[in-house]
Amino acid sequence: MTRLRSLGGRGRWPALGGHELFVPLAMIVMFTAGCGTAVRDDTVALAGGVTIDGKPVALGGIQFMPLEKGRPAFAEVRDGRYEARVPKGRVRAIFSARRETGRQIEVYSTTIPEVIDVLPASLREGIEITVDGDDPSRDFSLSSKTAQEAATP
Repeated sequence: MTRLRSLGGRGRWPALGGHELFVPLAMIVMFTAGCGTAVRDDTVALAGGVTIDGKPVALGGIQFMPLEKGRPAFAEVRDGRYEARVPKGRVRAIFSARRETGRQIEVYSTTIPEVIDVLPASLREGIEITVDGDDPSRDFSLSSKTAQEAATP
């Protein structure tokens, strides 16, 4: 049986007797074991209401896109309420709001309620907000009319 020889010619790699790799590997595992489980300090808790023309949004969402740094966040809106962990700083809040029309449609041989978007394109592009800290009452009052429609008598 032929034995592979290392550069040192001893049958093992020089300086890697057997346990020399254990300590560095154990340190790597210890330092990375808890990564991603804690709440990041660069985010804050936001919660509040979302209305369109004074009425609570029954079904929708808010996507929070950081303009400076951080990860995007998403909050589902149900019965006019949302909760989210959002990056600190300047953030673009992009809204979606849907409602059922009362009609049934067929999609891939399945009958489902028809749902339409009730926001104008200008709001779907988002609004810029500044997030400084936790805010349990960060409400959004939206209008179904665009700025041009609202200015028309």
